[in-house]
Amino acid sequence: MTVLRPIVNSWDVFDTLLTRFLPDPMGVFRIIEQRHAGFFKARLGAQAALDKVGKPYVLHDIYEHMAENGVGRAAARVLLGVELATERQMMFPIRATVDCVAASDLIISDMYLSGEQIASLIADICRLDARYPIIRSNWGKHSGTIWPVILRHYVLRAHYGDNPNADEAVPQKFGIRTVLLRDTELTAWEKSLVELGLTQLAYIQRETRLRSLSGAPDAFLEAACGPYLSLLLACAHQLRERYGEDRVFGFLSRDCDDLARVFRALYPAARALNVDLSRRLARDAAYDEVFGETLPEGCLLVDVVSTGRSVAGFLERVGRRGMMFTCVLWLDHLLAPGAQAGFEYVHRASAFEGTHTRLELLLQSPYPPVTALSYDAASGGLVRGFGQGELLAGEHRRIAMKSEMVSGFLRAIATRGLAPLTAGQSTELMRRGLEVILDADFAGVEFPSFFARELQAPF
Repeated sequence: MTVLRPIVNSWDVFDTLLTRFLPDPMGVFRIIEQRHAGFFKARLGAQAALDKVGKPYVLHDIYEHMAENGVGRAAARVLLGVELATERQMMFPIRATVDCVAASDLIISDMYLSGEQIASLIADICRLDARYPIIRSNWGKHSGTIWPVILRHYVLRAHYGDNPNADEAVPQKFGIRTVLLRDTELTAWEKSLVELGLTQLAYIQRETRLRSLSGAPDAFLEAACGPYLSLLLACAHQLRERYGEDRVFGFLSRDCDDLARVFRALYPAARALNVDLSRRLARDAAYDEVFGETLPEGCLLVDVVSTGRSVAGFLERVGRRGMMFTCVLWLDHLLAPGAQAGFEYVHRASAFEGTHTRLELLLQSPYPPVTALSYDAASGGLVRGFGQGELLAGEHRRIAMKSEMVSGFLRAIATRGLAPLTAGQSTELMRRGLEVILDADFAGVEFPSFFARELQAPF
């Protein structure tokens, strides 16, 4: 009786479904070497020796060889646990591929970890729990010996992987369609961070990108997970360097929500408020009393993109009370230049080639505009009234994904660690970030609600 073979896709594991924080495959071994001198040479030597034998082996066999050749059994057992723990700490999922894996698809690896260990990593890291057992070999994909065996039991639509030989050239010899995945390589922006001496930041942004993006990104999402995150980091650093941590920072909602989150994460001891001083509410004297109650004296009002007109009118009405206003990008081409007391900016929009609209699109928040405020002085409670939700599904999806990237970025910084930027690094990072964003090609990325509001209801 003929048995029908299931039609499935097959997937490589490392740098396809999951990857390490350090792109260098030897990175984990170098980390362990820092704490256990001599490990690097002994570990690689043992694996090379087993490769020469040419028989299948797993990680425990490598450590058995180390134990028998000078490391000692007790020390080898400790080092085995250290390697597995370090590997786990370094690994994270690649969302774009994990989201495409069906429960019945094949997962194939030539890794020295055992099939059970790899399955545990896939379940733990990728959350691929309800799935079939994996296929694991030492050199099966690379040499091609595994493919005829697989094809006896399955019909493959396509094989997905990152290795040009093992995941592309070799399976193609057996008539298998292949898809070569290179998402784990550094992007042009991430490479520019390495050139600036910010390698750790480049790896953090790489992790954020791979964890966050589902499918091929459009220009908006490429900017969001690249120069935009770097710009937020640089802006937060500049604010702290210019004004210290004793100042009360009032970040204007909604366009400053992302910057406020990054600033609070980096400098938790600083007092940072979200201020609903939109153009509409700033021009409505009916809310001056609420802002008078909620904004401390000497508060530094912060915006990313601004002409300063709305805030200037507000400060004149409330008498300033020692308050200042600062913004990253001053729209000097929309307002006649002229210094105003208490107003500062970092860059003029006219110093850049592109349009500030692209940055404003990135600054959007997923919730609708605040149209009313009420303050309960007895409890200090501020109640916001919101306008009608205005975003189309596609707009909301992009903005929500961008907000998710900010969350992932801050989690990665907390997990991986990031040294403070120098003054020169933050200045250059801000300049480059603005330059790339303002010159980005957002053609085909539609935000009709944003443009309708700007043109027809600017307040």
